[in-house]
Amino acid sequence: MKAEIISVGTELLLGQITDTNAAYLAQRLAEVGVDVYFKQTVGDNVARVQDTVRLAMSRADLIVMTGGLGPTEDDLTVAAVAGLLNLELIHHEVIADTIRRFFATRGRVPPDTVYKQALIPAGARPIPNTRGTAPGIHLDLTHTTIVISVPGLGDDMQAIKAGILEIADILVVNKADLPTAESVFKQLHIFMALDRNEGWQVPILKTVAHKSEGVQTLLETIDKHRAYLETSGRLEQMRRHRARRQLLAAAQAELMSELLAAAGANGRLEELTEAIAARELDPHTAAEKLIAQTDN
Repeated sequence: MKAEIISVGTELLLGQITDTNAAYLAQRLAEVGVDVYFKQTVGDNVARVQDTVRLAMSRADLIVMTGGLGPTEDDLTVAAVAGLLNLELIHHEVIADTIRRFFATRGRVPPDTVYKQALIPAGARPIPNTRGTAPGIHLDLTHTTIVISVPGLGDDMQAIKAGILEIADILVVNKADLPTAESVFKQLHIFMALDRNEGWQVPILKTVAHKSEGVQTLLETIDKHRAYLETSGRLEQMRRHRARRQLLAAAQAELMSELLAAAGANGRLEELTEAIAARELDPHTAAEKLIAQTDN
């Protein structure tokens, strides 16, 4: 898998701050066996950010962006990516509520500009931020899911326990030249032997990415999976499923916005929150009451 890191921020280009984020991301990706092939730095400009992302999409399997997610006018990353992909920005009320509570616990009133961070591309999944107000955003635009296991990190067993292997279209054991790689390879074969689904049979490949060993086979397998998706009709199904996810995400955001607005106006939100904190109600029952009373 080829990864690319894009750092957004004019201050980085001017040398006003050091890009420690990119170094951290590269280290963490290397730890899980993902090789960073490219890194770009771009200023706070929509057109140039889009050009940078477009180039990354032409050569990388995974793109990780950092910077430009904040509330100021020059924080343009989310809008630039949404524009490039023709995705509408939708208001995510859960993020907005998180922002309100972040400021409330500090005795402060959030400025209106901070709610810009609650706008995310349709179909995207927000990644919670426990240290600030700007959420991360995950966008899935792929048709082939590759799960990479690295010997020696326990990733294979953790992946089995977490059910991650079940989403794989292709399994890859990277760093296959390590002594423990064969054991991981065999364990994955044993697990996948339980999968007797018709259609695409998930292959298990070996790679040594830094030597480019097995990479060509991986690329050919990706092409084979794409051909399978097209001939089986699965590709069109996936496109419809993605459109459905985008529709439901937009509807969920709208419904949540209306629910929280109504509950906040009549005071029921805070009342039920206090009931949960006092252990008078469990969250599920409180949620039922919130919805029922809001409908009324």
